[in-house]
Amino acid sequence: MPALNRQFLYEAVATQAGIPQALLDTGQVAAAVEQFVTRASEYLVGQGDVLERLGCVVQSRMDERRTGWNQAVETSHANWDTRPWASVLALGPSGTGKTETARLLADGIFDGRLISLHCSEVGPESPHAVAMWTGAPPGYVGHGTGGVLTNGLRQHRTAVILFDEIEKAARGVVDHVLLPLLGEGTVTDRNTGETLWATDCVVFCTSNLGSEAHAGSTSAGPSDGNGSGEEEGEARKILSRFLRSEVVSRFHVVLTYRPLDRDGRWQLWSFLEDDLVAKVGDNARVTLDRVARNVVERRLECVGGNARGVQDLFRDQVLPLLAGREVGEHLHITADASGRLQRAGDLHAERQGGSPHDDTAWVIDSGTCRGRSRKAGRGA
Repeated sequence: MPALNRQFLYEAVATQAGIPQALLDTGQVAAAVEQFVTRASEYLVGQGDVLERLGCVVQSRMDERRTGWNQAVETSHANWDTRPWASVLALGPSGTGKTETARLLADGIFDGRLISLHCSEVGPESPHAVAMWTGAPPGYVGHGTGGVLTNGLRQHRTAVILFDEIEKAARGVVDHVLLPLLGEGTVTDRNTGETLWATDCVVFCTSNLGSEAHAGSTSAGPSDGNGSGEEEGEARKILSRFLRSEVVSRFHVVLTYRPLDRDGRWQLWSFLEDDLVAKVGDNARVTLDRVARNVVERRLECVGGNARGVQDLFRDQVLPLLAGREVGEHLHITADASGRLQRAGDLHAERQGGSPHDDTAWVIDSGTCRGRSRKAGRGA
């Protein structure tokens, strides 16, 4: 007969309460947070300082919660904090990893439990669409089916609640859903009138507001995880035009994400190459010759600091070159006279014995982001 030990109790409580087992043990929580920061820092290039600060906030909030629980037990008073475990507001340009951070946080700490809400669904032109989140009251279409948010909280007591692009939500939605959620940790189901608790959840809101504050800055160089003082002040000034101070003040932390610099773009490109090689799984390598690297460099400049644009460029330019590749064959990439990336062997065959490595100099038009070869002429 198995012994009744701490691990057995953790498993039993986690199963009955429907919460991840890691959240019951302080040591496991700390290890999960550290692992999340490490993994996310590798995946989200250039945002290491932001992720470190997020990890510190999540861990410190957990320590505060446990201290409150212990005091409540010792004094026999149930006066612990009912607010969400942590509430995060992530600002920054599109394509810098804000939404992906929420997904990685859910995977790393909450066993993939993510309640995703896109605020454009409840914009000023359709404020009644909030019924999609909290259920429709009696007499309205959808009554009896519940909402995405309320049904998600019933199913998962612990989860990451993602409000994507919060600036697109109608003000009434912010007042009736987000304010009580951040302040008290509660959501009212308009379908049944039931009060649902989000005390053991992390509320993660993203916004593209403040992008103007980063127009001339990138993720290069050290930072405190929340941008420089001037950038932070400018971002908050822009944010105040859309969200009132009583909303912003309820967040435990406001993070600002920065666009990628040149080194960050190439680091992400190398990460995509390594990921491709791992998926192919036949000891292949992906290499760019000098001409191809020149072309990719200029196109990465056109992409700017948007990580999503780097991923799209890699998918559109490199992945098609895998077609027809022999097992174990290395993928050597060059560029033809029109700036199109090709396998070196294919271009060599097209030139009927010519060398795929030439001294073609590439010029990228800043308006169209299209390349032209100086050997091909100005009209290319």
